[in-house]
Amino acid sequence: MEAIGKKIRALRGQQNLSDEEFAEKIGIAKSAVWAYEGGKKLITVPHLTKIADFFGVSTDFLLNRSTSKVKLDLQNKKGLSGYIFVIDNRPMNEDEIADVAAYIRTRRRMGND
Repeated sequence: MEAIGKKIRALRGQQNLSDEEFAEKIGIAKSAVWAYEGGKKLITVPHLTKIADFFGVSTDFLLNRSTSKVKLDLQNKKGLSGYIFVIDNRPMNEDEIADVAAYIRTRRRMGND
């Protein structure tokens, strides 16, 4: 319950939406968003699908049910939407992801695969 709330909060944060703005955009109560993000309430199936559709992610992603491997290109920003990269329990922003990709490219060029 808490994990889905963290994902929703992170996805909402990536789009710079307040809980109130987000609730209004998807047509649910602000208190529901607050309760889901805080792990205080189980998410309903209709709300789960609205949230997944809004962010362009699967319900399995929100529920941590994805077990398949995914090939991600860190240089393709569009391909990264719907994924949250975390370091030290904090989501990475686009600049940090670009820095990681640049570091790896440089290291590979130097022969330190």
